Amino acid sequence: MQVGLTIVTAGESPDGDLESIKRVVSTDSGGMTFSFDSKTKYFTIDTTRKTRNEDLDHSQQFFPDFCSGTPPKFFAKDETPVQGDHPGTTTLEVSRDVLATISSNRTAKMTFYPSTFCMGMADSSQVQNVGQGGVPIILDDKPVAVAAVHLHGGQPECLQTPPAIRFGCYDMWILNDPNNPLVLRFTIEAEEMQVIKISQAGPQMTNALVSTLEAKKPADVYGIYFDFNQATIRPQSEPTLAAIAQLLSQHPQWRLEIDGHTDSIGSAAYNLTLSRRRAESVKAALVTRYHIASARLTTGGFGASRPKATNATLEGRALNRRVELIRA
Repeated sequence: MQVGLTIVTAGESPDGDLESIKRVVSTDSGGMTFSFDSKTKYFTIDTTRKTRNEDLDHSQQFFPDFCSGTPPKFFAKDETPVQGDHPGTTTLEVSRDVLATISSNRTAKMTFYPSTFCMGMADSSQVQNVGQGGVPIILDDKPVAVAAVHLHGGQPECLQTPPAIRFGCYDMWILNDPNNPLVLRFTIEAEEMQVIKISQAGPQMTNALVSTLEAKKPADVYGIYFDFNQATIRPQSEPTLAAIAQLLSQHPQWRLEIDGHTDSIGSAAYNLTLSRRRAESVKAALVTRYHIASARLTTGGFGASRPKATNATLEGRALNRRVELIRA
């Protein structure tokens, strides 16, 4: 993983998918530091956490939480506060040793700390390799399916138990890359979290947009992030905004239409208004922060009326929530 790599995870809620943004902010001889940003109507977390290189190589403990502040007081006594870097554990991935062992032996020893509201409980068990397959994600603004190893933890009978009534069972899908065994998806009983986007900041971002727009094709942009159900642009959007501003500076004759699109959660009227407001926010950011002439940019919004994929899955809804650039 390189500095600037951004990983977006989503989980379902009745009001819409809750997205958290993780980004590699630094690497050194001691390890890798990630930032974490999650802002919903329920809570806001903005913090960092470092994973040691030795843990990336050898740890048998997976602890995915990032927390700041004081945990709630109303949890059972056997739960422990989740704060700090937690040496001895990994954060966004299992260790290279765990993936190597599960690939060769079909089983491995691993402790998983599922946690909620900054509290965690340990589940230590043998995990089983129960197969391989593709996990759909948006990689650098393109939908792809990446190869993954499916791990199952808990009692063997969990595999035969319907997810809605499972207890003490979990499944993980691990990127099948010995150097970067990223946890792409995990389910605990009926709850699911999934990586929906991975992107790497750099000049290739601008180059890809230029190539698409030069061909007079619409460019789907997934690296502009908004507050939950709002039109406020989150700070992690700056590399993408900078890439759009750069291409406009390189092609001063170009004009762009900026269109907003949503998934289908919520009313059609609300989503239509939200999509238009989000497009207007993108234009405002380009004009005020990057000094792009307002006359070169127009905006529109279509709500959920032009989906790219099904709205029945996390990955489908992620494809539908987007900003689209059209060269006018």
